[in-house]
Order: sequence, then structure tokens, then C-alpha cells
Amino acid sequence: MIWKKFNLFLLFRVLILYSIVISTGCGVRQTVSEYIGGVDNTTPPTPLINFIETADLNKIWSQDIGKGTDDSFAKIKPVISGNQIFIADTRGNVAALTMEAGKFIWRSDSRLPITGGPGVGTSLVMVGTSEGEILALSKETGNEVWRTKVSSEVLSSPGEADGVVIARTIDGKIFAIDANTGEHLWVYDRGVPALSLRGTSTPVIANGLVITGSDEGRLAVIELKTGKLVWEKKLALPRGKNELERMVDIDAQPLVIDETIYVTTFQANISALSLETGRIIWQRDIS
Repeated sequence: MIWKKFNLFLLFRVLILYSIVISTGCGVRQTVSEYIGGVDNTTPPTPLINFIETADLNKIWSQDIGKGTDDSFAKIKPVISGNQIFIADTRGNVAALTMEAGKFIWRSDSRLPITGGPGVGTSLVMVGTSEGEILALSKETGNEVWRTKVSSEVLSSPGEADGVVIARTIDGKIFAIDANTGEHLWVYDRGVPALSLRGTSTPVIANGLVITGSDEGRLAVIELKTGKLVWEKKLALPRGKNELERMVDIDAQPLVIDETIYVTTFQANISALSLETGRIIWQRDIS
């Protein structure tokens, strides 16, 4: 008898719960959805607008230069210098083409796993590899001039000015290399946080200075010839409860116009700074 009453009581509670679910079905489904997957707070796409085309694009030429990039997500891009275009791929191919017709001036197959570059200097074309090498080729002929080892993978483009090649590695180091011999001149070590984006800021050379961003949201200005730190500025403070939310990498290449540096940080802001002193001229939140 007791067991029968218990079953009736249990059935009564189930019927009440079922009635609640039916009457508030949408709300329950929404609550469950939010509990499992979180609230959908993605920004909807901006509606397309009707417009009248004012320009026509016509293909002048195209050229197959290699295999492009692979799943390494290497940011290899063409570089224009004078009336020539320089390009590379992850299989080790580097090439120079005429801008006007896309004809090959030279091609070089280094068979290296290229992940950074090409960078173009006065007389050199430079690339970096996933195995921690910098390769310098003659800008005129494509012949190898030198190659040198650095501490880790190179994802950004090497640069050259005043006989010094500058290369950034993913472990936070800046290498200065003699453009004629490939010998190391100095190393600036900033280190990296426990978690960062896969990418590095490409150093910029201007007015005898090297401008570079770090994975900790800092912008540093270093003397090109000596490696001496001129100034360093923290541009973004980590915010959030976990390492992912607290990432503030500077992966974009700084832009230098006249005496002002413009730079963006991940999940933070865009800033304008004085090249000479590092003083922040203005700063705006963008993320």
C-alpha cells in the first residue's frame, strides 16, 4: 500500500514537471542552450548596401611561383622594391619578377621550410625558416650570400638597413646580423608569456632605430648599431580570468610616419607614440 502511494506521488510530480516544461518550453530551451553553449554574443554581419561600380579591375598578368603557404599559417606575402616583385613559398622557392609583365628575373630553390619573409634590403633578399635559419640571397642574381642560425622559428620578415639585418624569432629575441658576412652583432631578448598568438610583429627600421612589438603588449625602440634599448612602453594591460583572455600581443607591424609610431595590440587598443621619447600622443580602445 505504501509503495502504491509512493508511485502515485511520483507520477503526480512528473505530471506537474511536464506541464511546466510545456508551458515554458521556449524559456527552458533557451536556458538549457545558454547553460551548454553560452550566450551567443557574436556581432551580426553588417548588411550589404547597393552601390554603383566606379572602377573596373582587369587582370594584367598572373604567374605561378610555387606552392604558396601550407597549414603552418605562414604570413608570406609579396614585396615590391623598385620595379620588381619578390615572393617566396613554404617549400623554399624564392623568386624575383618584373612588375610590368610578371616575367621571372631569377628563381632560387633553397629547399628550406620558409615561414617568414621575404624581406628586401639594399642588396639582399632575406627569408626566415621554421628551423631557425636566416637565408640571404643576392637581390640581383638570387644566389646565396650567406645563411645563419638563430634561436627559433622566424615568422616575420627580416629587414635590412645600414649594413645590418634585423630578424625576430618566436621566442621573443631580436637578432642583428652583419649584412655582408652573416655574423651576429647583438641580440635583444624580451621573452614571451606562457600563452601567445602564433605570430610576431615585424620589426621596423627607421632613423637608425629598430621598432618592435612584443607578445606582452610592449613596444620597444632599440639602437640599430648597438642593440641598446632607447625606450620601452607598455601599451596594453592583460585583462580577464584566464591566459586566453589576458593575451595582449603586438603582432601587427608598427607604422612609422614622420616622427610618430602607430601600433595596435590584440584585444586592446591602437596607439600613437613619439618616436623620439615614447610619449603616448593618443590611444583608443578597439577591442
